[in-house]
Amino acid sequence: MKIEDFERIVDGNYELLLFYKKMIDNVLVEKEEHANSFKLLNSSDRYKQFLTKYPDLEKRLKQCQLASYLGITPVSLSRIRKKSNLIK
Repeated sequence: MKIEDFERIVDGNYELLLFYKKMIDNVLVEKEEHANSFKLLNSSDRYKQFLTKYPDLEKRLKQCQLASYLGITPVSLSRIRKKSNLIK
């Protein structure tokens, strides 16, 4: 779908445009919180925050994907998990 197609769909549809705006706002807030976590939290705290925010998602991700999201290496993630007694 091209942006022009989307603009034609939402043109004149206030409810759809409002929904789109809310979704964009939510995405921007999520991205800002994620970026701020790199400034304010260490890697262990970012991992704990991820587990709190997305409790079932870790099971569905590969270790390298989660490590990339957290901004660390898979080896570092393994160490954090072991230190937190989350793996044995």
